[in-house]
Amino acid sequence: MITVILAGGFGTRLAPLTEHHAKALLPVADRPIIDWIIERIPSSKVFLSTNEKFAPDFEKWAKDRPIEIISEKATSNEEKLGAVGGILYVIQNKKITEPILLVSGDNIFDFSLKDIAENEQNIINLLYDIKDTEKIKGKYGNARVENGFITEFLEKPQNPVSSFVSAGIYYLPVSSFAYIKEFYESDYSDKDNIGSLLKWMNKEKNQKIKAVIKQGLWLDIGSRESYIQANQVLCKQDLFVSPSAKVLNSSVKNSVILKNCHIKNSEIEGCVIDEDCLIENSQIKDKIVGKGERIINRK
Repeated sequence: MITVILAGGFGTRLAPLTEHHAKALLPVADRPIIDWIIERIPSSKVFLSTNEKFAPDFEKWAKDRPIEIISEKATSNEEKLGAVGGILYVIQNKKITEPILLVSGDNIFDFSLKDIAENEQNIINLLYDIKDTEKIKGKYGNARVENGFITEFLEKPQNPVSSFVSAGIYYLPVSSFAYIKEFYESDYSDKDNIGSLLKWMNKEKNQKIKAVIKQGLWLDIGSRESYIQANQVLCKQDLFVSPSAKVLNSSVKNSVILKNCHIKNSEIEGCVIDEDCLIENSQIKDKIVGKGERIINRK
């Protein structure tokens, strides 16, 4: 079994933060998201699928690590292959002939993946028991499970059928590869959603999707709020301030302040402040401030 980490997206919901950083390389508690993922990967052979824009950053990160970076030829969100295209590109480019553990590059989790058997014949979708169905509404992919198998997929439902959400982790046996190719080359429009692929394989190709349900820590990082929350959970405090940032005579709450920022005589709440920013005599709330911005006397 090999592992493929999908990191080919452009993180548009986190712009302008992701204009200069791949989402998987964003720091959470002063470590890149991808570092938190890698320490949970059970297989020794790991491919990371990304895009042409951020491939050099991942190459730099992967130096001295036994991880191969595979870059699709995309430099913008409009050009990307999508999640399904990304995994197909890896399968074809590297001529993969063994099962794949597929992991999304923007989730942090603390549960083990060692219980996924390499000789499993069924497709597996890891589900996280979020406990509270109110948290699912309009936000997460939801699944109905019967006798250990998924019988219904719902994309961000307003009326969830269970407390199970897709954890962005999948096991794909070799027998599923032909279906991935067929789906990607079909007229189906949602090629950026592995859940849509699994739903199609289940309904159109009669493929059973086994559910493996996990509990513990799972953080899906896709928005300003969830990025702040991930830092809060792993830092065990209200905010994260990079050791190289300077905060003088200011109030900072519920925020993330990255490298080399200088904040003086200001009030910051619910914000992500990217690297090298200068903020003086200002009040900022619920914003992402892009790299190198200068904000002076903004009330």
